[in-house]
Amino acid sequence: MQRSRWSDGLLSLAVGLGALAVYLPAVARGPLEADAGEFQFVPYLAGIAHPTGYPLYNLLGWAWSHLLTLGSVAYRMNLLSAAFAALAVGLTCRLVLALVPRAPLWQAWPGAAVVALAFALTPTFWSHALMAEVYALQAAILAALLFATLVLGSHPDRWWAIGLVAGLGLAHHSTTVLYLPGVVGALLLMRRRPSPNRQIVLAMIALLAPLLLYAYIPLRAPHTPYLAQRIGPSQTLVLYHNTLDGFVDFVAGQPFSAALALRGLGGRALAAGRRLVSEVGPFALVLAAAGAFGLWRRSRAAATLLLSGLVLQVTFNLAYDIGDVHVLYIPIYLMLAVLAGVLMLSIDPSSRRQAWLSPGLALVTAFSLLLRLPQARERALASVPVPPPERWSRLLADTPADAILVSNDRNEIMPLWYYQYVERRRPDLTGLFPLIVPEPEYADVGGVLGQALKTGRDVYLIKQMPGLEVGFQLSGEQPPVRVMGEWQTQPKTLMDAPLGGSLRLLGYDLSPETAQVGQTVSVVLYWQPLTPVAAPYSSYVHVLRADGSVPWPGSDHRPGGAIYPANLWRLGQVIRDEHVLAVPADAPPGTYRLIAGMYAYPSLQALGETIELGRFAVVSAR
Repeated sequence: MQRSRWSDGLLSLAVGLGALAVYLPAVARGPLEADAGEFQFVPYLAGIAHPTGYPLYNLLGWAWSHLLTLGSVAYRMNLLSAAFAALAVGLTCRLVLALVPRAPLWQAWPGAAVVALAFALTPTFWSHALMAEVYALQAAILAALLFATLVLGSHPDRWWAIGLVAGLGLAHHSTTVLYLPGVVGALLLMRRRPSPNRQIVLAMIALLAPLLLYAYIPLRAPHTPYLAQRIGPSQTLVLYHNTLDGFVDFVAGQPFSAALALRGLGGRALAAGRRLVSEVGPFALVLAAAGAFGLWRRSRAAATLLLSGLVLQVTFNLAYDIGDVHVLYIPIYLMLAVLAGVLMLSIDPSSRRQAWLSPGLALVTAFSLLLRLPQARERALASVPVPPPERWSRLLADTPADAILVSNDRNEIMPLWYYQYVERRRPDLTGLFPLIVPEPEYADVGGVLGQALKTGRDVYLIKQMPGLEVGFQLSGEQPPVRVMGEWQTQPKTLMDAPLGGSLRLLGYDLSPETAQVGQTVSVVLYWQPLTPVAAPYSSYVHVLRADGSVPWPGSDHRPGGAIYPANLWRLGQVIRDEHVLAVPADAPPGTYRLIAGMYAYPSLQALGETIELGRFAVVSAR
């Protein structure tokens, strides 16, 4: 059997279907959190996603979710990612075969199939085949762009097709621009004669035409319900301003521009290296490096096409300091798989010494893939953001009418919006989270709660958030947790002691004032920020003898914990900071002094001077 375009295409189809068979049983079936949860309802409503909008994905998702009637809308959108991922895997296999057209079938097919499946089963890509996300489609478009450039690049009359694929990529994900220099460089190296201006113009038109899909954003904005969140009788939060400036900032991803930073580059580079080893394995990295070297010697055009995009994507990822940057490594895994495949297929089959290398490398790669398979599957499944069991069934059933539900994490509110806008359940509730709008009042969970309480509506937390109790009165152990209001309690012992120029101690409560040995003593400090607090300071209450010596350890902690530390406290807010002191059983009876203050951790740099509180007595148990 001889290789042909048809036979290579059939193999690629089979590989893609094989990947789909692996994905389908594990596809998430219900509503999810985070961006995956957002993309489960946005396309179905023909709505607008977060910047940069992803118009191509939304339009394709709208058609898919309405034409396919299998299961819930959430499940349908998760299935769409599995289909896109399978398409990306099949195109990856076809790309490898196209890069080495002269390799015999017995050498080409095993190598191309193995490396394509190796890419298919990298944990991050695998996880994005199981949930509604944009990165499976991005991988498919990237593989299609590289394949189209490689196959059509020497035919200027077909450059319009390359431009169209690139334009669709730009209409989907902005990182497509990182691959355009490689495409242009490859076309310049591949052309056999000067290209007619007409062909270049057609290619540019085909490139720019899909960008018209971004007009979808201002057209659909007035009809997207969740872009206006009512929180009070006369107060509505507008999540997208449908103006020219708002449109430009939205499409350009302006909210994420601050994440581009060179500080910490070394640490991110080390993390990236560990990520590559974890995802593809050291053996595949060695194969890819050797394949890149061999490809540069064989075809400068193909090497320019792949290596330029690879270098630019890695550079961008290292400079992009954002929490979920790991998803932007999916194109890198794809190209590493392609380069490893190039090495396998480029070995000279006519040499007796080298003939066994290609199937041998394919066999070793397949064996290493099987060894890594259980762990990769476990990591992929663990990465799917499934809400805690029964969270939303309980919240939707137990939350009173017309209440506001608050989380400190935007990702956790996405299932609520799915239930409200797709299943029409509990439209009376409002979900709020930090940075829902860019105003400073909504920058953190404390500010969100402060604004929510001003509306006069009932306010609830969707989960326990240890630390919020320093600034807010909370009621209830199980979610939804009622937020009764901010602390207004007057201290039993009034003070007005400044601390470091940014805080003042309003006073404290001491209970009991006379303690028996072996008892605990509660000391509640009442702080009030005067200016923005610079750091998440720790506070302390220590016990001293009359001569200033320390009889036993005091109490140190960070008030507000990780959820609501001191640098998030709002000006004028009363902070209730409780310390518990344990009086040792062998403590000598007598009168002891109490001091309080704050310091930075781990430097232990004090904030201002120590504050003298007062005295308390210790008596024997008898």
